[in-house]
Amino acid sequence: MRCGRACAGTWRGCGTPHFATAAGLVGRAKAHCLRRCGAGLAAYLTESLRAQLHSLGRSSPEQTPAGTFARGILNRLLIDLSWASSKLEGNTYSRLDTERLIEFGQAAEGKDALETQMILNHKSAIEYLVRDTEHAGVTPETVIALHAFLSDGLMPDPLTCGRIRKRAVEIGGSVYLPVAMPQRLEDLFGIVMSMAAEIQDPFEQSFFMMVHLPYLQPFEDVNKRVSRLAANIPLIQHNLCPLSFIDVPQQAYVDAVLGVYELNRIELLQVDDSKRGRFPFIPEEVAP
Repeated sequence: MRCGRACAGTWRGCGTPHFATAAGLVGRAKAHCLRRCGAGLAAYLTESLRAQLHSLGRSSPEQTPAGTFARGILNRLLIDLSWASSKLEGNTYSRLDTERLIEFGQAAEGKDALETQMILNHKSAIEYLVRDTEHAGVTPETVIALHAFLSDGLMPDPLTCGRIRKRAVEIGGSVYLPVAMPQRLEDLFGIVMSMAAEIQDPFEQSFFMMVHLPYLQPFEDVNKRVSRLAANIPLIQHNLCPLSFIDVPQQAYVDAVLGVYELNRIELLQVDDSKRGRFPFIPEEVAP
């Protein structure tokens, strides 16, 4: 699936796009860096929402090693997150098909081989995050490794797997233009990941990556998948309930991502005004 395929179509309901290049939100990220949660100032997620998320997402009051909770629910997480994240990309596997593929290696009949590969790639990437918590952190290396896992066998050029892109890309049906110059892209990727690593609150950290990674488009494709799994890194590290994206409606998600691309409306990834489902950053989604 090529870059932006799942986001085909125009943004509706938010007026005329006004930040149609990558400069807009990256500049906002720099401002965000100066008003970090730890500084007690404004953040992307409100203080009250973060408090709710911590209350509902807490797995245990005890201090346990990073990744303990996620390892305890790994089988369910593999199925739910692999299925839901793939579904957001247009994958037609059912949850039952996904369960059979992950648990027994049985590919669903009549499905495209690329759909099967997409789900197996999610499985490998999730296992990496959960089983290698010592190395899988909020770092550029981890995000690049996630891309290598998630894009395996899906890129027209295998050499682009796990590598920052060297060419310009476009978002289908959108006026948004991601950064094109390779050196500038690498610099911005480093800046965004450095900012993410400095954030103290794990939910704020999670949301920051879910916004900025697809916006930056550091890879030729598979950027949104990378962002969804990267959003779980701080939650796994802090033994908080991971985000499965299982209740997130595809069209509402697509519209929200386009709203971020074209309008810098980051709040659209927090709530679903259409009432067609729940987005990850409303409290019900993280309830154990």
